[in-house]
Amino acid sequence: MIASMLIFSRLRIVNKRYVSTFEDSYIFGGRVRAEALRMGIKSYKEVFIIGDGARWIQEIREQCFPGTTYILDWYHLKERLYRALSITLPDSVMKDIYTKFSTYLWKGLKENALSELKQLHDRLITEGKETLLSQTEGLEELIGYIENNWEGIIDYRRMSQSGYVVSSCLVEKAVDLVVSKRQNKSQGMHWTRTGADNVSALRTLWLNGDWREHWWDRREKAA
Repeated sequence: MIASMLIFSRLRIVNKRYVSTFEDSYIFGGRVRAEALRMGIKSYKEVFIIGDGARWIQEIREQCFPGTTYILDWYHLKERLYRALSITLPDSVMKDIYTKFSTYLWKGLKENALSELKQLHDRLITEGKETLLSQTEGLEELIGYIENNWEGIIDYRRMSQSGYVVSSCLVEKAVDLVVSKRQNKSQGMHWTRTGADNVSALRTLWLNGDWREHWWDRREKAA
């Protein structure tokens, strides 16, 4: 699990920290909260948690960051929409329908999107195409995904225009920096869970600029 915590001054990032662990979400949530407190989270009027819809992310938010605003990552929402429609509909109509629904969601018109997706669902049943609906990552799963992440579907266009982050692309980059560059299996490496956790901890120290301070403190304590 990787988190990248950012403090913005509108369009400019003024502070950034990484948190990583291969332990469970309970431990990860505690580490994220501790780092956020060190960054002065209590002094900010607005705090946003961006997630891909995974339940454990929302649980960390509820337990460790009550009162914050949850945003469903735009990239994941858009990809889930595209995947579901491409599985369910023929190519001849899929792209136009995808454009319509992605526009709805980008503008925060989630009521319109959900209502029309359910209408599409019912129409396919009427046409005797139930087998198209039950496919993995198909239309039924998309409707459930939207309903389960209802709170996090916002007016992405307005938020983006106002200078806020609406995608977890920075976290995806953090995963690459903390884990992939050092622990990529294509390099012939094999890691135990403990070993991977230790290496990610060292990478996190380095990326956060804490390397010298951490080892200096350890040397002082050992002296």
